[in-house]
Amino acid sequence: MNPPYRRVVTALAGGGQNVGVATERRPEPDHLRASNADRERVATLLREQCAQGRLTLEEFDERLGKTLAAKTFGDLKEPLRDLPVLFDPARPTAVAPVRSPRPSTQQAGWTDTFRGHFLCYATTMVFLIIVWLLTSGPTGYFWPVWPILGWGLPVALHGLNARKPNTGS
Repeated sequence: MNPPYRRVVTALAGGGQNVGVATERRPEPDHLRASNADRERVATLLREQCAQGRLTLEEFDERLGKTLAAKTFGDLKEPLRDLPVLFDPARPTAVAPVRSPRPSTQQAGWTDTFRGHFLCYATTMVFLIIVWLLTSGPTGYFWPVWPILGWGLPVALHGLNARKPNTGS
């Protein structure tokens, strides 16, 4: 049980003195509002209990309805009241950190966003050079120089900023 905390009520009567002290209790965990993730965890537990044969389909349907309609942690305990569950809905579980799906391929390389930008740039520039060769020929004015420079400078700057240092791991 959490200790009560104090909230001091002040008023500017007679030089700003404290004219009253109000004490409030923090709500018990059963009275705290439950999130969608909390409701989904309880629903998953109910599905597992039904799959193990501890609940009939009718009981599962009834308890699932109560779970999805629950507003507080106390409401989430109700559907689990007579089931052997190692989960207390009033105690949120810790979330594991998300890891990169491909850490080894990017240790000292470019970021995925830069790779995508560079690939788009290079493909477009090759296409423009092919169009130049087909329309003007090698002796004509090399007009693709302008998109190569105009688009290439920002891509090059992005590449310099996107280079990851080698962490050695």
